[in-house]
Amino acid sequence: ELFDYAEEVGIEFLTTPFDLEILDQLNRLGMRAFKVASGDLTFYPLLEKLASYGKPVILSTGMAHLREVDEAVRVLKQKGLTDVALLHCVGNYPPSYGSMNLRSIRTMSRHFGLPVGLSDHTPDEITALTAIGLGCSIIEKHITFDRNLGTPDAPFAMTIEEFGRLVEKI
Repeated sequence: ELFDYAEEVGIEFLTTPFDLEILDQLNRLGMRAFKVASGDLTFYPLLEKLASYGKPVILSTGMAHLREVDEAVRVLKQKGLTDVALLHCVGNYPPSYGSMNLRSIRTMSRHFGLPVGLSDHTPDEITALTAIGLGCSIIEKHITFDRNLGTPDAPFAMTIEEFGRLVEKI
């Protein structure tokens, strides 16, 4: 239903598969791109299957060492996938501003020669806007209808209105 609704209103539906069976189901639905969660960066069977589809892949890199990101990119490229982007991510949610290390966006961009974005779990727009100034090409933010829903990401998710203002500023 979500995929169909996104198609209807012209929004690119993107989700993160956490196992091979769901990955196949999403591909059959017509997903045009996939995101890999930081925790699955070293789940090589998932990466190999993703690469076999030939569709763009966004790799989140939270808590990974550069060599692990190197290996994940190598696995995808070895299977013929060239449309890969990386997301800088800090593993603690929400992270402090001091732990964001936004300079790693430039480091990853130079090292890999790939588009680099930010998976931003800070509660406002400051980090995302700063990342754009550093050459970031993708911004991932959590959004919520209501911060009182009690979901795990509610404390750092943006409201729909806040997210709209961020999009306007970008």
